[in-house]
Amino acid sequence: MKQDSPSAGPNRIYNLVSVVMVVLTLLVLCGVVGFAAFGPNTPASGGGEPTLFVLGSPTPTLKYPTAQASWTPSPSPTITVTPTASRTPVPSETGTPTDTPTATNTLTPSPTSTATQTPLPSPTVTRSAFDFVLKEGTVTFTKYSKKNDCGARIAGAVFNKSGGYMKGINIHITGPGADARVAAGDHTEYGASGYEYFITNVPVARTYSVQAEYPDGALASDVVTFTTKDTCEKTVALVNFKQIQDRQ
Repeated sequence: MKQDSPSAGPNRIYNLVSVVMVVLTLLVLCGVVGFAAFGPNTPASGGGEPTLFVLGSPTPTLKYPTAQASWTPSPSPTITVTPTASRTPVPSETGTPTDTPTATNTLTPSPTSTATQTPLPSPTVTRSAFDFVLKEGTVTFTKYSKKNDCGARIAGAVFNKSGGYMKGINIHITGPGADARVAAGDHTEYGASGYEYFITNVPVARTYSVQAEYPDGALASDVVTFTTKDTCEKTVALVNFKQIQDRQ
């Protein structure tokens, strides 16, 4: 069996194309001739001059066979990997915040000025002119303690600042027919620091002065002046002294 040469296929195609072109050309020529002979511009119809028809140039056939077109492979489409949907973690439930107590305005204490403590001046103690005064400010008249004795007397006692009996003080008594000093403590019937000055056996009304003195003769009290009573019920004049300050 005879095998065709490799160029037999293309030559057949070119020959077939040439034959088709020739046939088409002939058909066109036939159409042109017919139209010219029988168309509306023939002399019988009184038309105008026939239009000059120029035949087209025949299409040249390929002298040499065209090289067989080579097949260019199209690049295969790149497979696009569809991304796998990742699982988005569902946010956990957030607890609803509880009411936060609103801070109230706190009054800021205004700075207070520090009071400067001014020391008060020490009170100046005014000393009395004498260290002893008449106790309770008065002379007391009473009956003598012994029964049926109505003699007139001046008596009493001396007391310290605490109210206790105080010895070591002399009592100076002056008056009608009298100028004597007696020691506190000589007559304890009036107390541990008692004293007494006897005037007369009968009650008399006379004026006397009594003053307390220190053993050295310094005056310890002011002069106390009084008048005795002329009755047996008040025959004794009690003159008591009380210390109010220490001796300087």
